[in-house]
Amino acid sequence: MLDEAMDVAEEFKNSGLLIDCASYNNIMACYAANGKINASAELLKQMIASHILPDATTFKIIFTLLRKGGIPSEAVSQLEVSYKEGRAYAKSAIVSSLFSVVKMHEDAMESCEEEVEKALNLFMRMQDEGLKPDLVTYIYLAGCYGKAGMVEGLRRVYGLLKYGEIEPNESLYKALIDAYRDAGKNDLAEMVEQEMRFSASTEEIDDSESEGD
Repeated sequence: MLDEAMDVAEEFKNSGLLIDCASYNNIMACYAANGKINASAELLKQMIASHILPDATTFKIIFTLLRKGGIPSEAVSQLEVSYKEGRAYAKSAIVSSLFSVVKMHEDAMESCEEEVEKALNLFMRMQDEGLKPDLVTYIYLAGCYGKAGMVEGLRRVYGLLKYGEIEPNESLYKALIDAYRDAGKNDLAEMVEQEMRFSASTEEIDDSESEGD
C-alpha cells in the first residue's frame, strides 16, 4: 500500500500540480509515512522557494520526520511546545532541525557506503578464492544493503535463500526483513516475513513426520 501511495505521490509531484500548501503537504505526508526524509526536505525547500509558507499541517509532518530521523522524542516535544507557544524563531529552528537530520543521514550514508564496499569486496574475494560465504557474511551483507537502500542486492540474497542455495535460517530471514524495512520497502519485508513463517511451519511438519517414522 505504501509503495502504491508513493507512486501516486510521485506522479502528482511530476504533474506540476503542486500549487499550494495543501498539495505540498499531501505529498510530504506520503513521504513521511514511507520514511523518505531526504525527499521530504527537498520538497520543503521547493515549497519555500515557491514562496509558499508552511502551515500547521506542514509542521506536524516535520515533527513526524524528526522523530523518524532519530531525533529524541523529548527534543521534538520541546520544539512542538515552542511552536505552539509561538516563540520567536521557533519555525526556523524546526525547519533547520529537519535539514540537520538530512545532513546527518547523508553523512551516515557515506559511512554506510564504505561498509557496503567492504562487504562486497569480502564477498567477491571469497568467491574468487572458491570459498562459500557463511551465514554471518550474508547477514552482514544484507544489513549493509538495507542501510544503503540497495534493494537489488537484497533481492539477490533473498533469491539465494528462497531457492535453496543458502540453507533456510531464521537469523538471515530476520536480517532481510530488517534490511528491507531500512530500505523503506515494507511490502517486501512483509513478503519475506511470510516466507519465514511458511519455512518454519514446513520444518515443523517435516520434524513431526520424522518422529512418526
